[in-house]
Amino acid sequence: YETVRIRKDGSPIELSLTISPIRDAQGKIIGASKIARDITEKRRAEEALRASAAREQAKAMALQIIMDTVPAAVFIAQDPDCRTVTANRAGYEILRLPFGANTSKTAEPDEIPKHFRICKDGVEIPLQELPVQRAARGEEIRDYEEKIVFEDGSSRDLFGNAVPLLDEEGRAQGSVAAFVDI
Repeated sequence: YETVRIRKDGSPIELSLTISPIRDAQGKIIGASKIARDITEKRRAEEALRASAAREQAKAMALQIIMDTVPAAVFIAQDPDCRTVTANRAGYEILRLPFGANTSKTAEPDEIPKHFRICKDGVEIPLQELPVQRAARGEEIRDYEEKIVFEDGSSRDLFGNAVPLLDEEGRAQGSVAAFVDI
Protein backbone atom coordinates (compact mmCIF):
# COMPACT_ATOMS: atom_id res chain seq x y z
CA TYR A 1 0.00 0.00 0.00
CA GLU A 2 0.98 3.62 -0.33
CA THR A 3 1.25 6.11 2.48
CA VAL A 4 2.74 9.45 3.36
CA ARG A 5 5.12 9.71 6.31
CA ILE A 6 6.92 12.66 7.82
CA ARG A 7 10.71 12.82 7.83
CA LYS A 8 12.69 14.01 10.85
CA ASP A 9 13.05 17.41 9.17
CA GLY A 10 9.22 17.68 8.91
CA SER A 11 8.99 17.17 5.16
CA PRO A 12 6.61 14.56 3.74
CA ILE A 13 7.84 11.41 2.02
CA GLU A 14 5.53 9.23 -0.07
CA LEU A 15 6.16 5.52 0.35
CA SER A 16 5.05 2.34 -1.29
CA LEU A 17 5.05 -0.40 1.33
CA THR A 18 5.06 -4.13 0.74
CA ILE A 19 4.55 -6.23 3.84
CA SER A 20 4.89 -10.01 3.76
CA PRO A 21 4.47 -12.55 6.58
CA ILE A 22 7.43 -14.57 7.84
CA ARG A 23 6.39 -18.13 8.73
CA ASP A 24 8.07 -20.89 10.70
CA ALA A 25 8.37 -24.51 9.50
CA GLN A 26 4.78 -25.24 10.61
CA GLY A 27 3.39 -22.22 8.71
CA LYS A 28 2.78 -20.12 11.82
CA ILE A 29 3.36 -16.39 11.33
CA ILE A 30 6.29 -15.40 13.47
CA GLY A 31 6.99 -11.99 12.01
CA ALA A 32 6.76 -9.73 8.98
CA SER A 33 9.12 -8.27 6.44
CA LYS A 34 8.54 -4.80 5.11
CA ILE A 35 9.98 -3.19 2.00
CA ALA A 36 9.56 0.58 1.75
CA ARG A 37 10.18 2.39 -1.54
CA ASP A 38 10.36 6.16 -1.74
CA ILE A 39 7.92 7.18 -4.50
CA THR A 40 7.94 10.92 -3.76
CA GLU A 41 9.65 11.88 -7.04
CA LYS A 42 7.49 9.46 -9.02
CA ARG A 43 4.35 11.08 -7.58
CA ARG A 44 5.67 14.57 -8.36
CA ALA A 45 6.42 13.53 -11.93
CA GLU A 46 2.94 11.97 -12.30
CA GLU A 47 1.30 15.13 -10.95
CA ALA A 48 3.38 17.33 -13.27
CA LEU A 49 2.35 15.13 -16.21
CA ARG A 50 -1.33 15.35 -15.22
CA ALA A 51 -1.08 19.14 -14.89
CA SER A 52 0.67 19.43 -18.24
CA ALA A 53 -1.96 17.23 -19.91
CA ALA A 54 -4.72 19.36 -18.39
CA ARG A 55 -3.08 22.56 -19.69
CA GLU A 56 -2.71 21.06 -23.18
CA GLN A 57 -6.32 19.88 -23.13
CA ALA A 58 -7.46 23.39 -22.17
CA LYS A 59 -5.39 24.86 -25.03
CA ALA A 60 -6.87 22.34 -27.47
CA MET A 61 -10.40 23.19 -26.33
CA ALA A 62 -9.72 26.92 -26.66
CA LEU A 63 -8.28 26.40 -30.14
CA GLN A 64 -11.34 24.35 -31.16
CA ILE A 65 -13.63 27.14 -29.93
CA ILE A 66 -11.62 29.70 -31.90
CA MET A 67 -11.63 27.52 -35.02
CA ASP A 68 -15.38 26.97 -34.77
CA THR A 69 -15.91 30.73 -34.48
CA VAL A 70 -14.01 31.48 -37.69
CA PRO A 71 -16.49 31.95 -40.56
CA ALA A 72 -14.11 30.23 -43.01
CA ALA A 73 -13.87 26.48 -43.54
CA VAL A 74 -10.59 25.28 -42.03
CA PHE A 75 -9.10 21.86 -42.85
CA ILE A 76 -6.11 20.31 -41.06
CA ALA A 77 -4.09 17.31 -42.23
CA GLN A 78 -1.65 16.09 -39.60
CA ASP A 79 0.09 13.55 -41.79
CA PRO A 80 1.96 14.09 -45.08
CA ASP A 81 -0.30 11.65 -46.97
CA CYS A 82 -3.44 13.46 -45.79
CA ARG A 83 -5.05 10.19 -44.73
CA THR A 84 -6.92 12.06 -41.98
CA VAL A 85 -8.18 15.60 -42.49
CA THR A 86 -10.29 17.25 -39.82
CA ALA A 87 -12.24 20.48 -40.10
CA ASN A 88 -13.85 23.18 -38.06
CA ARG A 89 -17.61 23.64 -37.85
CA ALA A 90 -17.75 25.66 -41.09
CA GLY A 91 -15.74 23.02 -42.95
CA TYR A 92 -18.05 20.21 -41.91
CA GLU A 93 -21.09 22.32 -42.82
CA ILE A 94 -19.77 23.20 -46.28
CA LEU A 95 -18.97 19.54 -47.03
CA ARG A 96 -22.25 18.34 -45.46
CA LEU A 97 -20.39 15.98 -43.14
CA PRO A 98 -20.99 15.25 -39.46
CA PHE A 99 -18.62 16.84 -36.97
CA GLY A 100 -15.54 14.68 -36.49
CA ALA A 101 -15.79 12.87 -39.83
CA ASN A 102 -12.68 12.41 -41.95
CA THR A 103 -12.93 14.95 -44.80
CA SER A 104 -9.96 13.54 -46.74
CA LYS A 105 -10.38 12.42 -50.34
CA THR A 106 -7.10 10.46 -49.90
CA ALA A 107 -8.24 8.58 -46.78
CA GLU A 108 -8.55 4.82 -46.54
CA PRO A 109 -11.18 3.70 -49.08
CA ASP A 110 -13.91 3.05 -46.50
CA GLU A 111 -13.44 6.54 -44.97
CA ILE A 112 -13.46 8.67 -48.15
CA PRO A 113 -16.50 10.96 -48.37
CA LYS A 114 -18.14 10.04 -51.66
CA HIS A 115 -21.08 12.47 -51.85
CA PHE A 116 -19.05 15.31 -53.39
CA ARG A 117 -16.32 15.97 -55.94
CA ILE A 118 -13.77 18.79 -55.91
CA CYS A 119 -13.46 20.46 -59.32
CA LYS A 120 -11.60 23.29 -61.02
CA ASP A 121 -12.74 24.75 -64.33
CA GLY A 122 -15.40 22.03 -64.61
CA VAL A 123 -12.94 19.13 -64.23
CA GLU A 124 -12.49 16.96 -61.14
CA ILE A 125 -9.11 17.68 -59.55
CA PRO A 126 -6.82 14.61 -59.31
CA LEU A 127 -6.60 13.56 -55.65
CA GLN A 128 -2.88 14.29 -55.26
CA GLU A 129 -3.40 17.77 -56.77
CA LEU A 130 -5.95 18.91 -54.19
CA PRO A 131 -4.72 21.98 -52.26
CA VAL A 132 -4.49 20.23 -48.87
CA GLN A 133 -2.48 17.36 -50.39
CA ARG A 134 -0.14 19.71 -52.30
CA ALA A 135 0.48 21.78 -49.18
CA ALA A 136 1.23 18.62 -47.18
CA ARG A 137 4.07 18.00 -49.65
CA GLY A 138 5.52 21.44 -48.85
CA GLU A 139 3.89 23.69 -51.44
CA GLU A 140 2.08 26.90 -50.48
CA ILE A 141 -1.21 27.35 -52.33
CA ARG A 142 -2.52 30.93 -52.43
CA ASP A 143 -5.69 32.48 -53.85
CA TYR A 144 -7.02 29.12 -55.01
CA GLU A 145 -10.54 28.67 -56.40
CA GLU A 146 -12.36 25.36 -56.50
CA LYS A 147 -15.91 24.07 -56.72
CA ILE A 148 -17.45 21.44 -54.49
CA VAL A 149 -20.03 19.53 -56.56
CA PHE A 150 -22.50 17.39 -54.63
CA GLU A 151 -24.35 14.27 -55.79
CA ASP A 152 -27.64 16.20 -55.93
CA GLY A 153 -26.13 18.60 -58.49
CA SER A 154 -25.75 21.55 -56.14
CA SER A 155 -22.35 23.14 -55.69
CA ARG A 156 -20.30 25.59 -53.67
CA ASP A 157 -17.56 27.83 -55.02
CA LEU A 158 -14.66 28.19 -52.59
CA PHE A 159 -11.67 30.51 -52.42
CA GLY A 160 -8.73 30.00 -50.12
CA ASN A 161 -5.19 29.10 -49.19
CA ALA A 162 -3.36 25.97 -48.05
CA VAL A 163 0.05 25.91 -46.37
CA PRO A 164 2.32 23.18 -45.03
CA LEU A 165 2.55 22.35 -41.34
CA LEU A 166 6.28 22.05 -40.67
CA ASP A 167 8.18 20.00 -38.08
CA GLU A 168 11.21 21.26 -36.13
CA GLU A 169 13.51 20.58 -39.11
CA GLY A 170 11.26 22.48 -41.52
CA ARG A 171 9.86 19.36 -43.24
CA ALA A 172 6.19 19.24 -44.20
CA GLN A 173 4.28 16.94 -41.87
CA GLY A 174 0.76 17.93 -42.89
CA SER A 175 -1.10 21.04 -43.91
CA VAL A 176 -3.75 23.56 -42.99
CA ALA A 177 -6.17 25.16 -45.43
CA ALA A 178 -8.79 27.87 -45.07
CA PHE A 179 -11.56 28.42 -47.63
CA VAL A 180 -14.47 30.82 -47.80
CA ASP A 181 -17.68 30.14 -49.68
CA ILE A 182 -17.86 32.70 -52.50
